[in-house]
Amino acid sequence: MNRSLTALSAVVQALGDGVHTLNLVGLRTDHTFVTGRSDLSISTNPTLRLSALDEDEFYALRALLVFALECSTMRSAVLVATTAAGPSPRACGWSIRDGWLHPMDTAALQEAVIPSPAPLASGARSTPRPP
Repeated sequence: MNRSLTALSAVVQALGDGVHTLNLVGLRTDHTFVTGRSDLSISTNPTLRLSALDEDEFYALRALLVFALECSTMRSAVLVATTAAGPSPRACGWSIRDGWLHPMDTAALQEAVIPSPAPLASGARSTPRPP
């Protein structure tokens, strides 16, 4: 739990002021995916203020982050923060491995946020893309 607070503190500092959406996707050891999402409002003027727009979503995301950082129930996980408002929308990403957040480079972040392919026409086959 303490490590998730430390990780979230680092994320909040990296994001700065604004309304941000955090998305966490993890691959569990049983090969199923888990996801969490939370919208956060961050203000640093005059002091740091963080508010979750939906506390239940935030607590669920934090619980998933705890499991991802703990490394025994998830094989891999990615945390992506997006900021749509403001003069320049942006995205930041971190892979979660070895018990900590590691910044993703632009290519890895782009790969992580590519939407799933559209369903194929009836009878067509597709090879699933690995996570």
